[in-house]
Amino acid sequence: MKIRLLYQLMILLVGVSVFFSSCKSKKKLTSVTDTAQVSQELEKEAEDNANAKEETYYKPEASTAVKLESYFNSIANAPSLTSANNSIREAESMFNSSDAPVLIIFYAAGGKAEYDEPTTINKYLHYLKDTKKSINRVEDYTLDSNGKIKELVLFRK
Repeated sequence: MKIRLLYQLMILLVGVSVFFSSCKSKKKLTSVTDTAQVSQELEKEAEDNANAKEETYYKPEASTAVKLESYFNSIANAPSLTSANNSIREAESMFNSSDAPVLIIFYAAGGKAEYDEPTTINKYLHYLKDTKKSINRVEDYTLDSNGKIKELVLFRK
C-alpha cells in the first residue's frame, strides 16, 4: 500500500514539475501569492502583445473594393488625359503614399499564388491610363493607423 501511495505521489510531483517548467515566463513559483502575481504578469504580457500590432489586415469591404475598381475603370476608360489624371489623383488619396506597393496575383492554385513583379500604386494607375484596360480586381489590402491603404493585392480577372 505504501509503495502504491509513493508511486502516485511521485507521478503527481513529476506532473507538477513538468507543468511549471513549461510556463512561458519560466519564473520559479514558490507560493500562492507568487502564482497570482505571475498570472497577472502573463495577462499583462498578453494584453501588451495584442496592443502592439499596429497594422490591421482587412478583407476588402464591398464599398472600398467597389470604389477602387470604379477608379480603375474610370482611369482605363477616361475620355481625355486630364480626366484620367484627375481620377488618378482621387484614387491616390485613398493610399498613404503614391509609392504604396501593389501585388498582382496572376495564378493561384492549391493555396499557392504566383505574383507579377511588384509595382507601386502610382505606376499601376498610370499603366491603366496607358493601356486603357482594367483587368484586375481587388483581392486584399492593408490599412495603416490612419485608415489609408498601405498595400494592395489585386487578382487578375
